[in-house]
Amino acid sequence: MKMKKIVCAMVSAALLVSMAAATAFAVESVPSKTGTDADAGKTEVSASGSVSSEGLQVEVKTTEDSSKEETQLKGEGVEKYLTAEAVDAAAKILGSEKDAVTVSEIKEIKVSGYKTDMDKITVKVPMAALPESGTTVAVIIRVKTPNGKIVNLPLAGVVVEETVVVNGVARKVRKVQLELDATTMINLQAGKAYIAAVTRK
Repeated sequence: MKMKKIVCAMVSAALLVSMAAATAFAVESVPSKTGTDADAGKTEVSASGSVSSEGLQVEVKTTEDSSKEETQLKGEGVEKYLTAEAVDAAAKILGSEKDAVTVSEIKEIKVSGYKTDMDKITVKVPMAALPESGTTVAVIIRVKTPNGKIVNLPLAGVVVEETVVVNGVARKVRKVQLELDATTMINLQAGKAYIAAVTRK
């Protein structure tokens, strides 16, 4: 009887170890976001005007339409897609030749609740494939107005790194911080718009 109890105890212990190992494997098998995963953080906004940014929403994400824009970019090439003027401006921001720049990512950007009293808006946009914190990058705001006109606005941004919690784990996330003036915000709110990160190849 004593031997049976010992055997049962050993079997139970083995089962517990096996279950623990299986649980650990299951946890490790769940895909987790990396430190530079654009979806690990949210777009942050702050206003510089006389009123708060309450009610203002800036949403940046990958959509079916932004995927179509990336397909168009691949088919046309950077210069044709963005125009030579926009590529030249982006290259100057990066301190590089225009042949040495590339678009690393395109996302759709939606703005609602903006008021001119908010004045300039500072945004921190999480995006993938960004260089190290403190690096200057070029950002192209591409707006399609209701009348069908396309406007490409090159802006200078800087990479910042923040800590966010993903699945209970603290991770580093890189974002592009840039400033958008009232005219740009109004255009973003009125039309269909995209944001493209431009970096050195």
